[in-house]
Amino acid sequence: MSNLRQSVADYLTMRRALGYKLDKTERLLGQFTAAGAAAIWTSRRLAEVRLFARHLRALTG
Repeated sequence: MSNLRQSVADYLTMRRALGYKLDKTERLLGQFTAAGAAAIWTSRRLAEVRLFARHLRALTG
């Protein structure tokens, strides 16, 4: 598993522990890391990626 995919898995685990369902988020971030999503999902996917990027930045400084 790549570092990015592992980071996504860790992020989803942490957010779910806080009570979030994240079904769509998991799918969209998975598509982002695989780079295989349909163009129509670009806006929604990038919104989730921004939240994930903020999370990573908070962890790494």
